[in-house]
Amino acid sequence: MKRIKYFLLTCAAAVAFAACGGELNPGMDDNGNGKPDNGETSGSDEEKPSPEECCIEYTTLAEEILVFEKEAFDSPVASHTFEGGHGKIVFESPVSEIGKRAFRSKRLTAVTIPESVRTIGERAFDDNSIDEIIIPGNVSIVGPSSFCGQLSSLTIRSGVDSIADYAFTKNLLKEVFIPGSVRGIGEQAFDDSLLEKVTVGDGVKYIRYGAFQNCSIGELVLPDSVEEIGQFAFADNGIASVDIPAGLKVLENSVFKNNALVSVTLPEGIERVCIFSFYGNRIAELKCKSAVPPVLEERAFDPLPERVFVPAASLDTYKAAPVWKTFADRMQAL
Repeated sequence: MKRIKYFLLTCAAAVAFAACGGELNPGMDDNGNGKPDNGETSGSDEEKPSPEECCIEYTTLAEEILVFEKEAFDSPVASHTFEGGHGKIVFESPVSEIGKRAFRSKRLTAVTIPESVRTIGERAFDDNSIDEIIIPGNVSIVGPSSFCGQLSSLTIRSGVDSIADYAFTKNLLKEVFIPGSVRGIGEQAFDDSLLEKVTVGDGVKYIRYGAFQNCSIGELVLPDSVEEIGQFAFADNGIASVDIPAGLKVLENSVFKNNALVSVTLPEGIERVCIFSFYGNRIAELKCKSAVPPVLEERAFDPLPERVFVPAASLDTYKAAPVWKTFADRMQAL
């Protein structure tokens, strides 16, 4: 009987609580504050994007508010403020793409690229006065002609996948490091710059036509991961010494034409050295590690190297091989 009375009293209390707008909730603490069950967080605590992922800030010499291409971003613009040369664009969600011509010819002097960006489109920042840029590691591709201009400092974070044609052409860069995450460097990507030192990280597979042509490179580091170097890739520089990557099988036309090379080492796997590959260099010492003489096209070396070193077991074979035999009297065993 006591149990029946207790049950009826409990039901009555529940009805009264509901009538007052209350709610039975075992997840409430003594003060009426909500608390999660079993240590789990509620849906309102889900991770939200950081403000930086939804924002692009910039400075410009332009007097008027920056006008950008309406379809240049994958997220609608929530607000765009501009005062005293400084602009701030806030998007409704994290921006993952800075599209084609988004900031082209806007007299920019500085810009911060959000970590959320995956793609930088064709000519996105072309024809500006940006002095320094950092490419976040989440960027998959730096698009064609995206940073032609006045860059004097470039940082490419590890994670960037590829650098497209003309991406950094005609800049004021003195030094650049290409991280190993980059699969390849496009045609004329850095040509006609002031580069003096280039370091290519281990992992890069290809360097396309004229990628570093007509710069001032004196120091060059190439990893063995490189399997392709296009025509004129390093032509018209001041490179004094180079070890050709072990993964390279063909040296294309004019790759190192008109440099200051005095020492060259060809790897074991080299199969062909094309016309004008080393034209215009006065090479004092050439080493070729291949047991089989690679195909050597006419004028690949012009003028001829002063001294040539080849594997001892292949010395006679080299001296009788086409074109190689023209400097047989300069050959010695490694």
